[in-house]
Amino acid sequence: MQNINIDFATKQDELFIRKNVELTSEFFNKKLKYNEIFVAKVEDKQVGFLIFDYLWSEVPFMASIWIYPNFRKKGIGKSMLNYFEQYLSDNNYSMLFSSSMENAKEAQAWHKHMCFKECGFISEINDDNTGEVFFRKSL
Repeated sequence: MQNINIDFATKQDELFIRKNVELTSEFFNKKLKYNEIFVAKVEDKQVGFLIFDYLWSEVPFMASIWIYPNFRKKGIGKSMLNYFEQYLSDNNYSMLFSSSMENAKEAQAWHKHMCFKECGFISEINDDNTGEVFFRKSL
């Protein structure tokens, strides 16, 4: 894979991100203000992003990771996760949580491949009544 550059999102990344995940402009601006979005670029072209939150205002939670389909399985997701983990470690966090819908088997396999451990399930939490599988990773 070519050089992957990962950094915090900027206002110039808004269109790219908002066309690939449902976010209002207001929500995007809030995430931008608090540096809660990373963008991956290859040759200065946006190819993916990672959005995160803090559960209970202090526990890191990877809310979304997305990569253009033709750039998947090339190490970009792993690179973004590694960058995020280093950022969290540098800021004294020791664990990271994430989740996927119960029927998203490929996403669950990716989490396990990235050394996340399944740690819980909430049934019927999504709009379509599917459940959510939760994962935890020690840093």
